[in-house]
Amino acid sequence: MLPKVFISVVMLQDVRLPIPVRTRGMRRPSFKAGYINLSVSPKEQELHIAIETPRPEFRPGDTVEVMVHVRDALQRAFMRKWH
Repeated sequence: MLPKVFISVVMLQDVRLPIPVRTRGMRRPSFKAGYINLSVSPKEQELHIAIETPRPEFRPGDTVEVMVHVRDALQRAFMRKWH
């Protein structure tokens, strides 16, 4: 799922009015609001995974040692063994 990023802006204009306001046409406080949806590339979150096994095929109940090679988008790697 792609990440969602929104930026919003609210601008306020403060107009001081006598209280209570009885006169028509007097300026009132106003505001403007807006937002934008930014596209964020999921490439920075991708993992490149390679799996190595000693043979190409196994049967149910077989024990196998698997090497899993994982690299992130910056090509940083780590390795771990599962039995």
